[in-house]
Amino acid sequence: MKILFVSLAPLEANASAVLRNNALIKGLLLNNNEVDILTIPKIEAFTDNNEVLSLYDSTEIFYIGNNKLYNSLVEHRDNLAGRLRKSLLPTIRYLYHRLSVYDNTIQIAKSAELDILPKSYYDIIISSSDPKSSHYAVNRLIKQGIRYGKWIQYWGDPMAADISNRSILPNSYIKRKETKLFSCADSIVYVSPLTLEEQQREFKYFANKMHFVPIAYSSRKESKIDKAYSKTRLGYFGDYSSRKRDIRPLYEAIRKEKTGYELVIAGNSDLKLEPKSHISIYPRITQKEVDERESKCDILVCILNIKGAQIPGKIYHYAATDKPILIIMDGEKKEQMREYFKRFNRYVMCENYEISILNAVNEIINMDRRFEPSPYFDPKNIAIQLLETVNN
Repeated sequence: MKILFVSLAPLEANASAVLRNNALIKGLLLNNNEVDILTIPKIEAFTDNNEVLSLYDSTEIFYIGNNKLYNSLVEHRDNLAGRLRKSLLPTIRYLYHRLSVYDNTIQIAKSAELDILPKSYYDIIISSSDPKSSHYAVNRLIKQGIRYGKWIQYWGDPMAADISNRSILPNSYIKRKETKLFSCADSIVYVSPLTLEEQQREFKYFANKMHFVPIAYSSRKESKIDKAYSKTRLGYFGDYSSRKRDIRPLYEAIRKEKTGYELVIAGNSDLKLEPKSHISIYPRITQKEVDERESKCDILVCILNIKGAQIPGKIYHYAATDKPILIIMDGEKKEQMREYFKRFNRYVMCENYEISILNAVNEIINMDRRFEPSPYFDPKNIAIQLLETVNN
């Protein structure tokens, strides 16, 4: 099939949504589909995975012009004007997100023109968020007359119910925007079964169009752990805003147990965790550094969100490894989440308090089990599931 994949996030970015996109595109290609990609050029301040483009030798990549104002703001310059822009950027971004449904890429979406694409017809169009402006861009192309068979909207997070949403706009207004996007879609796909249930209840008119498909991992990863090393190394890699995830029980549990454990935490946060001799704290690091540090860990840790039905993408991506994965349960949906994850026989779960975390870590250490990459999230299988949603 001829497929157009639209995402207004750079393919090289180190972000969960981009990892999800790249794995799905890989699955589409493995199923012998012809894929064109419509995206934006990389933003130097936020991209660090340039090697990913080598995965797309058999695809055509087309770029919508970037948001020059935003790029000028995030550019790193040493002169006075550059330093001033850099100091004002957090305030500008805060105000923008408070007063808008979309992020800055909506300006790019509004500039999408049909003549940039080489084909007059696609069997399937897939638009993937975040950013949610990816769906808007396709809507614009449809209004310009693009010919296609089916349109699949692939949602990492919902719009009105997104726990990361910082807009002060009325929820009713955001829902109207969401409804407008849904109206032209043939299939609306979420990556959490609980998000699907919530969205079907909230948008009953579109419930039959809505589906759940889990996130694919890109490729299987075989570990090379130094078995002679005496300590158990745990790794948490990802952002941990206190509004979304509570990492403090994990930090405190390992902080107090100095003899047998090491912990590395890497990601952006509003919290200021203090490094210790056995706890390393980093800001967000490049994908290459993430891969290197993950490879040295004995246990990979994921923490569920404090509220909402969304599932951190790392839980799926880690299933590509042969390492034990510890999911720290949290939030009002944790029991439903627990039942969902049990079916894969791949994860160890615990509550988000210190003794439960330590008990789970010791359980993993004493397990007589060899973990393997899960076949459930293989990219080829996930791509097939996604395409089948337009026929259900």
